[in-house]
Parts: sequence; C-alpha cells; structure tokens
Amino acid sequence: MSMMDEESLSDTESQLKDVNIESPRPVKNEDTPTPTEDQTQPTASGSTEGSTPAKGRFGMPAMPAMGMGNLGFNKMFQVAKERVMEKMGKAHKTEDPVLAEKIKKLDDVKQQYDKIIAVGKKYVEQTIALNNTTRSLGALFTTFSVNDTENTAGMMMMFGNAQSEIATQNEVILQKAERFFGTITTFRDKAIEDALETIKRYESARVEFDTYQNKYGATEENPKSTKEQIEDSRLKMEKYKAIYEKANRDTDQKLTHLNEIRIMDMNAQIETFVHHLGKHFTGTGVLLEQISTQTDVAQE
Repeated sequence: MSMMDEESLSDTESQLKDVNIESPRPVKNEDTPTPTEDQTQPTASGSTEGSTPAKGRFGMPAMPAMGMGNLGFNKMFQVAKERVMEKMGKAHKTEDPVLAEKIKKLDDVKQQYDKIIAVGKKYVEQTIALNNTTRSLGALFTTFSVNDTENTAGMMMMFGNAQSEIATQNEVILQKAERFFGTITTFRDKAIEDALETIKRYESARVEFDTYQNKYGATEENPKSTKEQIEDSRLKMEKYKAIYEKANRDTDQKLTHLNEIRIMDMNAQIETFVHHLGKHFTGTGVLLEQISTQTDVAQE
C-alpha cells in the first residue's frame, strides 16, 4: 500500500470515528497473518480489532441503537397526535367544568383590559393635546391684553390667566390618568400574563395525562398485550395523572386569588381617580365662577 493510500485510509477512519461508526478493516492479502487471541487488542468501544464489525443493509456498518433523544421525540409525537385527535373529536379529553369557566372568565377580563388600555392611551394623548391648546389660548389672550387700549384689556388678562390656571390643573389630572391606566397595564402584562402561562402548563399536563390514559386503555383492550406491558402503561398513566392533578389545583388556586386581587385593585384605582377628577372639576368650576363674577362687576 502506498503512502497516499495509507493517509487516505487514516482520514476515512478518523471521520467514521467522529460519527461513532466503526469503519471496516482493510482487506488483507494472503500474506497477512491472522491475529491470534494473544495479539487481539480491545478497542475503545469494547470490541476487538480482530473481530468483524456488524453490517447493516448493503454491507454498510450498522447504525447506533435508539437513545433517550428518540424516546423524547416519541413522547412529543404521541402528545401532538393526542392534540390532533382531540380537535377531530376522536379522543377522550379530561375536562374540569369549574376550572374551564374560570379560564374563560380570565380570557374575557384580558380582552376588557386590552380595550380599556387602548382607549386610555387615546384619553391621555387627547388630554395632552387639549392642555397644550388651553395653555396656548391663555398665552394668546394675555399677549393681546397688553396691547389693548380698550376696556377689554383687564378681562382679556383675567381670561388668559384663567386658561393658564386650568392648564396647570389639567397637568395634575393628566398625571393621575397616566397612573390609573399604567396600573391597569401593569396588572395585565404581569399578573394576567403570568396566569396565562400557568394555564398553558396546566393544559400541557392535561394533554400528556390524556395521552397516556388513552394509551393505557388501548393497551388494556389489546388481546396481544402482556401483563408487563399493561402494568407499564398503567404506571405511566398514573405518573402523568398526578402531574395533571397538581397542575389543576395550582391553576385553580391562582385564578381564584388573581380574581380577588383584580377586583380589589380595580375598585381602589377607580375610586382614587374619580376623587381626583372631582377635585379637578370642582376647582375649575370655582375658578370660572370667580371670572364670571369679576366680569359682571366690571360691566357695571
């Protein structure tokens, strides 16, 4: 064998070892002695150099056996199949009517919060625009009053100051509005989203339980199933049943607690915001009443 052939064979063996497949030994000529038992050395895989590697189809080396990754893939396939069969109405689906109602209610609440937050954003934007307009109007009347030589100068100055004061009060109510809608947004993004993630985990546990529950039923009804196969299937079903029941309890408790907090928090936020709105409009009304009184006095 030439030097080039030896290097090529060495490279081939190195590549095959990298993919964990043993390469066939080179064909020996008649002059090559057969190794004795004393000369045979074990390889890293536990086989001996003198032994013939296992062959697959077409004389190629056999592929390695299925490992844990294949088992995980099989589970994913079974669960995906269960979901499809449930949608088609061809598989049993474990249901908890009480918890299902709580999940539906949370979904409705989230949609309500989405709409409130969207309108609240417009409320804040339009309040800012109105406040800027109010302040500009006040500045305009104040400027005109300085150059006015008629009897309207005093009233124009007073009206301009009133608009500036209203804009200042609007800044306060704007801060309260941003806080009000910000609290609702935070509750949705954190508390509700966290509950939805819990529901996803619960639903995943439910599908896994139904997968092995239906598989156990099929194994038990199959006349070819051995006692060992039936018992193994039952144990897997019981394992995922325990996981499902825990997820069910955890989800139910979280949704109950979340709803209680939501009601208390929303009531408190509304009460606070309405209180500030009342003070805002009361203060504005008093200010406008003063302007009206002063106007009447000036006209007399």
